Amino acid sequence: MTDIAGLGWDNDIAFAHWLIENHGVAVVPGGSFNSDHKLGRMKVRFC
Repeated sequence: MTDIAGLGWDNDIAFAHWLIENHGVAVVPGGSFNSDHKLGRMKVRFC
């Protein structure tokens, strides 16, 4: 898991879409690993 807080993003899903559209890199939004999405929204998982 990578913390995206220092990159200026506050939404893991928006960051994931931006990364795919602009750089062709897919990540899994961190919120998808928690029952409460807010707990992982500042992280993404590279796979």
